[in-house]
Amino acid sequence: MQIAPLAALRGATLGVSAVAEQFDEPWLAAYVAGEGETSAIKIGARREMLQRVGPRAGFASTMIDGVLGAVAFGVVERGWLGIFSVATVPTYRDAD
Repeated sequence: MQIAPLAALRGATLGVSAVAEQFDEPWLAAYVAGEGETSAIKIGARREMLQRVGPRAGFASTMIDGVLGAVAFGVVERGWLGIFSVATVPTYRDAD
């Protein structure tokens, strides 16, 4: 579980979120940072996989104090929403 104490978020500007039909490089960078992935080969494979997802997909991002802090990927299929690739940039996680 990825959490942070509420006190750490007091005063932060939250709630600036967006959903796009395609991801961009900042979204991918936040995702791989959140996952702790550093292998260029694995990052490239994830990029290619995400580029092949068909319609009815959304790439969500949330800004915290003007910085991309968290991302998620969702797909709607047969009336259900699957949420995948949820990642929080390490800076915004609880260090404990």
